[in-house]
Amino acid sequence: MASLDPAPAAIEMLRLSVSECFVYQLPKFRAASGHRAEDWGLADPVLTGSLKVAQADETLFVRLYADRKDAAAVTGASVSVVHAEKELFAECPITFSPGDEVTCEHCVQAVADSSRYFVLRVVDPGSKKHAFIGCGFRERQVTKGGGNNGGGGGGVRCSA
Repeated sequence: MASLDPAPAAIEMLRLSVSECFVYQLPKFRAASGHRAEDWGLADPVLTGSLKVAQADETLFVRLYADRKDAAAVTGASVSVVHAEKELFAECPITFSPGDEVTCEHCVQAVADSSRYFVLRVVDPGSKKHAFIGCGFRERQVTKGGGNNGGGGGGVRCSA
């Protein structure tokens, strides 16, 4: 008789956590010159949020989170309490499998004019549709492995 127990969920390991990142809508792609961050309207991001990279088995997930703030004023006092939760904005899965043709460059691309900005291929988990968005960091140190919550060092690189 077959077991009805669901397969155990993969354990995720946090590889990188960055408290501030910027997300941009990309203009029409110019293949000859590649993506250029200067064309994105850097002063006006779609989202200022946070980024986490987690690993589960052979898949890395680059996740972008938006802050959802719930403010509640305390009655009779001038103090208000703000509770911030993280809400998943977009996810870029990168799966490394033996014999698979998917490379990191298929999912994460550097831009031609900056070491702080990248193009991410984000995927809707339900429909499996994908889109490309821009992602950037205030500090160059983040792209060299200097995230906030540990996780490997040594820069943005792709290896399983």
